[in-house]
Amino acid sequence: MRWEEVCIPEGPFVMGADREDDGAGGGGGWLPAWPKHVVTLSRYCIDKYEITNRRLRRCIDGGGCRRPIAEATTCNAPHGSYTYGDAYLDYPAVYVDPELAEQVCAFEGKQLPSEAQWEKAARGGCEIGGDPASCDEADERPYPWGWDQPAWDRPNDDRVFFGGQDFPPVGSRPLGASPYGAMDMAGSVTEVILDCDPPSGETDPTQGYLACIDGCVDPVNLGCPADTWWRILRGGHGGCASGGSTLGLRVYDREVARGGTGHDGARCVRGNAPDDGGGEP
Repeated sequence: MRWEEVCIPEGPFVMGADREDDGAGGGGGWLPAWPKHVVTLSRYCIDKYEITNRRLRRCIDGGGCRRPIAEATTCNAPHGSYTYGDAYLDYPAVYVDPELAEQVCAFEGKQLPSEAQWEKAARGGCEIGGDPASCDEADERPYPWGWDQPAWDRPNDDRVFFGGQDFPPVGSRPLGASPYGAMDMAGSVTEVILDCDPPSGETDPTQGYLACIDGCVDPVNLGCPADTWWRILRGGHGGCASGGSTLGLRVYDREVARGGTGHDGARCVRGNAPDDGGGEP
């Protein structure tokens, strides 16, 4: 499968959720998604699909990436190799810790998305709901596909994808696409993000999530300790990782990284990329 990008126009979007709507912040690795606020981003392009085993193996074979920290076996391949099995080339790569994710993106001339870039690609900008200069309730979709609860033909369902069912090939559930056409931003692997969540007193989060409550442009929070436990994860929570919960399916759900597990993958972004929608085989 060719890797493709979808390009996100410059402009504002609604980031986060009201505290009463969030219900996930605090405890168990979940971070608050409130307060809801408007953020403006420059134009960028993001991978339409998550990094696949095909892309990961190409990076490893090309000398740009080390191997994953573990040999992945999943529900799809409980007794064989998921990462290196040819049957799973176009499935999302897992055991992608922040270092490996950055290596894959750099190998392709890209980088990891910021939290804001990831969330806008998943939720859609204010231009989709109507007036591009004004953000309102029409721009606050909780899921990539809109307001409807997860169902049979969308990225996750407790009868279909929870409880032992694993990740399908990328792009298998087109009705779960985001407003821009980005696929699998809910109900697949959890995705590593460029931003980190600094421990109290360690870093001044001048451009981080909470620093934007009055609005800002192109926010990203860097400079945290090297410990990957402070890196942010977004989306995911499909397959064996789900455990029957819908946390992680909403566009604003936020976690701190676990250091690269069998549930963690990534996708990449390119700033000011040409809108050609293409890539290499």
